[in-house]
Amino acid sequence: MTELALVASRFRQRIGRHLTAITESRHWFQGHRQGDAQSLVHAWLHFEANPPLWLHSCGEVVEIAEQEPGDSFDMDEYGEIRIAPTKAPDLLASVVGRRLTGVDIYQGYTAQPQCGGFVLNFDSVGHLMLG
Repeated sequence: MTELALVASRFRQRIGRHLTAITESRHWFQGHRQGDAQSLVHAWLHFEANPPLWLHSCGEVVEIAEQEPGDSFDMDEYGEIRIAPTKAPDLLASVVGRRLTGVDIYQGYTAQPQCGGFVLNFDSVGHLMLG
């Protein structure tokens, strides 16, 4: 199975399911974080009756795995990574509680077929794009 097929199958298993929570990993420095997109490091999508999906964008590739969130940690003079549930006004908070109705997966610009991004479609709010 190719990476793209694996990513598609993970999301297809969740179509029709509600997104019950999103956990975010964000970089903080001296007690502050940059804006929504700038501070986001990882996200975990929690769909009912499924393990969380870990998401990480790295250059032209979006990495996805079934994985539980970790713990916050200190990086000394480089700040800290805080792991916590998403909350408004951050963009990801707008889709919590919604039902996944579809997904479109896009190939990245790499030598091997890998996920370059995706669009998740939710009932009554439109879509969420990553990549």
